[in-house]
Amino acid sequence: MEIRAKKILSQMPNHEIESFFIPFDSALPSEKRIVMGKKISEMESKGWIYLKSNEVNPLKTIKYRGGGLNMYFIRNSG
Repeated sequence: MEIRAKKILSQMPNHEIESFFIPFDSALPSEKRIVMGKKISEMESKGWIYLKSNEVNPLKTIKYRGGGLNMYFIRNSG
């Protein structure tokens, strides 16, 4: 994923990045993929490209059953 992100960043020298915290209500991987897919589809319809994601510290997501992710999206600003 890191290589893909670097490639996208190199192709867009003038870009803007948007990040979102995505909480998961379920610990099942299949349900997490559904939530992630919905967010990616929503952002793609607005012209954003999915860049990368990273897991949020479990101490910050303790109230969510399945934890959470930070998802990053990018688009050309110029």
